Amino acid sequence: MQSPGYKILLLGKIPPPYFGPSVWFETLRNSILIKNSFTTEWFNVNIHSEMNTIGKKKVRNIFPNILLYINYRNLVKSFSPDLILIPISQTTIGVLKDSVYIWLAGRRSKVAVVLHGSNLHSWFVNAGPVCRLLFSRTMKRISGAVVLGENLKYIFRQWLPEKMIFSVPNGLNINYKSGIRKENTRFVIRYIGNLIRAKGIFEIIQAVNLLKNEGFSTVLKINGNWLDAELKEECEKLIAQSSLNVEYEGPVYGESKMEALIESDVFVFTPNKPEGHPLVIVEALASGLPVISTNMGAITESVIDGINGFIVDTGSPVQISEKIKLLIADPEKRIRMGAASRKLYVEKFTADNMASGYCKVFNQLLKR
Repeated sequence: MQSPGYKILLLGKIPPPYFGPSVWFETLRNSILIKNSFTTEWFNVNIHSEMNTIGKKKVRNIFPNILLYINYRNLVKSFSPDLILIPISQTTIGVLKDSVYIWLAGRRSKVAVVLHGSNLHSWFVNAGPVCRLLFSRTMKRISGAVVLGENLKYIFRQWLPEKMIFSVPNGLNINYKSGIRKENTRFVIRYIGNLIRAKGIFEIIQAVNLLKNEGFSTVLKINGNWLDAELKEECEKLIAQSSLNVEYEGPVYGESKMEALIESDVFVFTPNKPEGHPLVIVEALASGLPVISTNMGAITESVIDGINGFIVDTGSPVQISEKIKLLIADPEKRIRMGAASRKLYVEKFTADNMASGYCKVFNQLLKR
């Protein structure tokens, strides 16, 4: 395929650490479709090598960020892109840092922003008047915005016309091995993600406790990094007091993550704070698992209640346990839901689906 001549500059964080935005950027960078469709350059804005340093306000971060701005501006001048894609944060410090990239883009290049969560509107409403004024002026410099689901388009409607707001769900290339799922002596509940309150891990452990009290034989297997010492202590206390079958297996990546999902019966990820479109849910769909989650961000566009999983209320271990009981009692339902997850992944959430979506966005914004 011949490039139409459009030059695209894409900003993002090259891993490590591996988390949603960095995996998104790595997937986009490796897309043959985008490379063949446009002349591209990539700019790495990552100054962190570990998850526990992200979001920390440290003076030593100032100089690396200034150096990034200088290098970015030089690249803009030398490459002269037609369009720059800039991820935008959802905290005051993050928004201010990302806004600098928008202003440094100059007038020659169009700018589109991509939002990896759903909390920007809430941040804007609660921000001070000066922050709101500065951000609104920054939004006047952009030509379009990308969100992770149709029901997140409202976030940018006060700044952009509807036709300039695009929905492109996250996508991954996942080559999970097909075959018969491992037979378990106990029903395996899987959680993969950062271990913080916002992801709902404590409610999941409470649900396991409810199941144990009713005589159900289950095991909860947890993969992730503990980022909250107080939460870890609370979880371990409940597990010990109730003698729960909970196994902490540490963070998993690549092939190990695939194996962890394949040996599970259900994937449970029930955030109680704003989300975007969690990549871990895409991975669970690709592995053919039913998913239990909450109505946060664009999750309901990949977990269809009653079809490939269940949507429960936030902070409700009772509902989580009830849905798990349904899957335990009806193995055929569990198999049907798992097959529906895999089908939905193939149809909507592959890396090629995502790359195709971004190609359409770029062409729409650059129409002469």
